[in-house]
Amino acid sequence: MTSPRLDDTLVKQAIDWLVKLQSNRGNAAVFAACTAWRQADPRHELAWQRVSLMHGEMRENLHALPDNAQAAQVLQTTMQRTQKRRSLKLLTLAILAGSSTLIGREIAPWQQWIADYSTGIGERRSLTLADGSELFLNTDSAVDIRFDENRRLIVLNKGEIMVSSGPDAHSPHKRPLCVQTRDVLLEAIGTRFVVRLEDDATLLNMQQGKVAMTPSAFQSPQEVAEAGQHFLIHKDHLDLVQMPIEADGWTHGALIVKDMRLADFIAEVARYRQGYIKCDPSVAELRLSGVFQLDDTDKLLSLLPRRLPVAIHYKTRWWINVGRRASI
Repeated sequence: MTSPRLDDTLVKQAIDWLVKLQSNRGNAAVFAACTAWRQADPRHELAWQRVSLMHGEMRENLHALPDNAQAAQVLQTTMQRTQKRRSLKLLTLAILAGSSTLIGREIAPWQQWIADYSTGIGERRSLTLADGSELFLNTDSAVDIRFDENRRLIVLNKGEIMVSSGPDAHSPHKRPLCVQTRDVLLEAIGTRFVVRLEDDATLLNMQQGKVAMTPSAFQSPQEVAEAGQHFLIHKDHLDLVQMPIEADGWTHGALIVKDMRLADFIAEVARYRQGYIKCDPSVAELRLSGVFQLDDTDKLLSLLPRRLPVAIHYKTRWWINVGRRASI
C-alpha cells in the first residue's frame, strides 16, 4: 500500500520542530508547543513520524564508520558544509556518512522541498529561466528564484552557480538581473559570471561583461567587476584575488587547475563526493596542474599517484586519506 502524500509545507514544519527540539533540549515550553502542533491535525502527526523516522535512519548510518573518532570527524566536516542551509541541516548531517542507497532514496526529494532549484553532492544541473537567462548549478547547491515586475533576483543559498544573463524579451521594460547571497548583492550588466558561497565570504569569478557589487554593509555598489577578474566579497569589504582554478570548468564536467596546492585541490574534489577526504600536512604543499574529470572522483583520485609522490588510502568508502607514498 502506498503511503499518503504529505504537503511539503507540513514536512518543512515538522523539520523546524525537530530542529527546535534539538537546539532547546530540556525546554518544556518548546516541547509543549511541539506536542500541541502534532495534536492539532492528524497530518501534522504523520509528518512528524516520517521526519523522526528518517532522522533515526540517518543517525544509524554513522555506524558505517569504523570508530567513534572517525564518525565524529565526518559529522564535524559535514556540519561545516551544511550549516548555511535552512532547517534541513540537522537531518542531513549523518546521512553523508551513510549508504548510497539511502542517499539516493531520500536526499534528492528533500532538497526539492527547501529550494526552488537544487543539486545533490556530485550533481550538476543547467536550466533556462523565464527571462531567457541560463543558470548552472554546481554540486550541493541551492537557489531561489524571485522574479517580479521590477527585478529578476536569484538568491544563492548554498554552493555555486554560473549565470548567463538573458534578454528578458517578454518584459515590458528592462529589469535588472541580480544575484544575492548573505554577503553581497550583484547586479549583472550583460554578462556571464560564477558565484560561489565560501564559509565567510562570496567568491565572484567574471567570465564576460560586468557586475556591480554591493556588499551587505553598504547601500550602493562599491565597485564594478570586469571580465577576467575574481573578487572575494565580505559583508563590509571586497578583495581582488587570483585563482588557481578555471572557475567555469565544472560546467563542462572538469576540474581545471594550474599550480594548485594539493590540499586545496583535495578540498575541491571533496565537494563532489560523499564523506571525508583528509590531505596529510606532509603533502599539502605539493603543486598540481591539469584537467580532471569530475564524474568519477574515485578514478580522479587514482590519477594523483601518477603525478605526485602520494598514496591514496581508503579506510571506508567515505573516509579517504591522501598521504606521502612510502619509499621503496
